Parts: sequence; structure tokens; C-alpha cells
Amino acid sequence: MIAGPDAGQTYPLTDSCVVGRESSCPVRLSDPEVSRRHFELTRLPDGAFRAVDLGSVNGLLVNGRRVSSVDLQPGDRLVAGATLLEYQGPPGVRVLTRPGEDLGTAIVRRVDAGRAAGSLGVLYDAIRATGSILDLDQLLAEMLRLLSRAVPADRALVLLREGEGWQARATTGPAEETSISRGIIEHVARSREGIVIADTGADERFAGAESVLRAGIRAVLCVPLLGRHGDIGVLYCDAVVPDPARFTQEHLALAVAVGHQIALAVEETRYHERVVESERLAAIGQAVAALSHHIKNILQGLQSGGELLMLGINEHDDTAVQAGWRLFDKNQKRVRDLVFDMLSYSADREPVRTLTDLPTLLAEVVELVAPRAKDLGVRIDVEGDAVPPALIDREGIHRAVLNLVTNAIDAVQEAADPLVRITLRKEGGEYRIAVSDNGSGIEEYRMAGLFQPFVSTKGGRGTGLGLAVSRKIAVEHGGDIDVVSSPGQGSTFTLRIPETT
Repeated sequence: MIAGPDAGQTYPLTDSCVVGRESSCPVRLSDPEVSRRHFELTRLPDGAFRAVDLGSVNGLLVNGRRVSSVDLQPGDRLVAGATLLEYQGPPGVRVLTRPGEDLGTAIVRRVDAGRAAGSLGVLYDAIRATGSILDLDQLLAEMLRLLSRAVPADRALVLLREGEGWQARATTGPAEETSISRGIIEHVARSREGIVIADTGADERFAGAESVLRAGIRAVLCVPLLGRHGDIGVLYCDAVVPDPARFTQEHLALAVAVGHQIALAVEETRYHERVVESERLAAIGQAVAALSHHIKNILQGLQSGGELLMLGINEHDDTAVQAGWRLFDKNQKRVRDLVFDMLSYSADREPVRTLTDLPTLLAEVVELVAPRAKDLGVRIDVEGDAVPPALIDREGIHRAVLNLVTNAIDAVQEAADPLVRITLRKEGGEYRIAVSDNGSGIEEYRMAGLFQPFVSTKGGRGTGLGLAVSRKIAVEHGGDIDVVSSPGQGSTFTLRIPETT
């Protein structure tokens, strides 16, 4: 882990594994921008690994390029969310020497890359910074700091083109002096060539330029920032004392190389921002479409109930009044459930843990659903072990179990002998609450999207958020929900909660 919340961590890859925020991931990241199951590292026959994006929200970038699947090479850089990782190569790679060889006498010169002096060291550190610093402003400031080690400028700036103007994104030198020569930067941007001016007063191109005279600029080094898709700005250095030796061709070459790294970083940042924004808008569109569908169904129910209620009032028909009120009340409860589910799903929260007796919690859930289960002829059985109190968020787990039991009751309505069984166990350091039904089961093609928000198998009867909310609560506790189901054989949803002391 090179950068991000888990920077400094090292993970040996001995087998294929999934990388993400989910507690079950062998490589678990705490970066909130990483998806629960972001990407998978699949071991190849030769011992190397392949990275495969698992449909993550923010995508997977390898060496600055978005990929769905790629075979990794040692040194490849992977970006997931705000986390930067480096793949160091397959396990078991060794460097061999001849038996008895004295490496000390064979070394002619040693170079400490981290402290290398001169242009080569600056360029090396600039490339390394590009791969390890994700924040653009921080990266640009670091680039100027590195450049100042080799280029003796009084001031240096990174200027990015913004429409018809220029924006200074990073500066070094006197904070009170901000005026620069627009004529020089426009010339460099237009010609797409770097320039070195030993004395602006003696250079006929700029000697009369008002901006040069006003700023008191005498020596200048300026290069364009050329990326893959064109120029995006300039790297500008100047000095107030004319000096033919102040800026050399070596300084110019170094500035061009550093400028190219800056341009690539800016392009990559802008591309990433566009991808995130487009995916955010797409997600909003999908959410709005799904919500509109659910709200439309609820409104239709409210309208029908209201019309029936008004008819009963006008006709003094108590039967119609009661029927209209039941329909109206049912749909206002659907509004309440939808709002609560949306709040639960959208808010990131730490569980407020208290010691809770799980058998008592399950009894309360059964008591809540008992009237509806009785109306539908559904039998509910509860069995399990005597388990010690669990340190959990009582309200959250209660809601998660209630969602699972409600879904199970809905699933068995067409069964000949409808049965929902709730089982409580403690195994392997986990509390396991299993909710089974003898309903029609779930088709295989539906399993992959089962926990996605606004996905419902109940038609207009569900919000499409119940399972998503339940799994979110389980994950917040460090656990998860497992599903076993076959068409015609019923389903079992198992809520797993790790024991916490």
C-alpha cells in the first residue's frame, strides 16, 4: 500500500484473493471510496497474478489506465478509490549469483536513489511522486520543490489554462510577488516549445512587453506542459537578476521532463474526476428512476384508499370507510418503510453496541410479524442454542432480522404449508441467525443482484432496499449475510455477526 488510509501495509499474495472493504476480503481496505468487493487478484499458472475489476463504482486503474482485466507485471501501480497499491511480483522470485562471488569487489559505483543529486535524481523523485501522491495540489507543490533542488529560480509556478485565462495551481518563492509575464507564457503555449531567456531586457521578443517590465523579470525559464492529448499549461521559473548562467540547457531539459510528468498527472486527475462524476450521475439517475417507480405505486395506493374513504364518507357506508382506511394506512406505512430504509442505507454509521440477549430480540421480531403471519396462515418456528449476550447495535440487528423475516413471510404465501424457521447458533466465534422458508426459492440469475438497492422480487409490494439495508448493518458489525436458495426448495438467509468483547 503506497498511499491511502492503509499506506505502509504489505500483503503477501499466496493465493487468489479479493480486495475491498468487505470484512470477508483477504485484503481488506478501509478506504471509503473502495467498493465492498473492488477487484480480484487471480493467481496464474506461472505464479504471477491477474487483476480483475469486480464491477466497482470508481473502477480500477493500472498504471494510470482504467482496466477490467490485466495481467500484472512487477512494479505495476494499481489505484482503487483513493488507495494506491504496488504489485511487487510473484512469490518465490530470487536473485542468484555465482557461488563464492564477492559482490563488494564487483561494485564500481553506488547510487542511493532516494538521495541522488542533480537532474537525474530530481527526475527519478518526480516520477516516483507522480505514482505515489494522489492529491493534485500536493503533487504539484512537491514537483516544484523537487525542481528547486536543481534549477536556481527565485520563483517557480505551475500555470494551468482555464478557458481564456491562466490559473496558478502551485508556486514557490516570495509569497507577496504574484505578477508574471503573460506575454512569455502565451508565447510558450502557442509555440509549444520551452525557452530560456538570460536577460528579458535584451531579448527583442519581450524587451518592450509591459508585463515583463512591470514585474521586474530579467531571467526566465518556461516550458509547456504537454500531455497525451495536448498542452494544458506551462511550468514557469524566473529570476530578478540577469545572469547568462542562471538557466542552462540542462535546466531546460530537466524542466521539460518534469513538465511532462506534471501534464500526465493533471490529465489523469481530470480523467478520474470525469469518470467519477459520470458514474455518480448515472447512479443518481438509476436511483431516481427506481424511487419514482416505488413512489408511483405507493401514490396510486394512497389515491385509491383516499377515493374509497371519501366514497364511504359521502355515502355513509362504514364498510367502504373501513376498506378505504385499511388501504390508505397500508400505503402510508410503505412510505414510512421506504424513508427509514433510505436513511439506513445512505448513512454511514458506527454500530452503537450494547449487551443484548438475542433470544429476546428474536421474540420481539416474531411478536411484531405475528398478526400478519396469522392472517396469511404462516407458521413461524424459533429454535436454537442458549447463547451468551452479544455486544451489538440492538436497533440495527433488530431491523436486519425483521427485514429477513418479513421477506420470508412474503416468500411462502403461495406454499401449501407455509413455514418460516428462525434458528440461532454460536459457531466459530460468530453469532448466526438463520431465517429459512419453504417458498418458491430464488432463480440463479437473480442471485448476483440480490443485495443491490432497489432490486426487489416482490413487484410493487417491496421497497427494494430491505436486503441492502440488512447487509449494510451486518457489514457495519464486521459480518455479512449468506444466502442458500434453489428454485422450488426455499431459501435460507444467514446473518453472521462476529463476537465482540
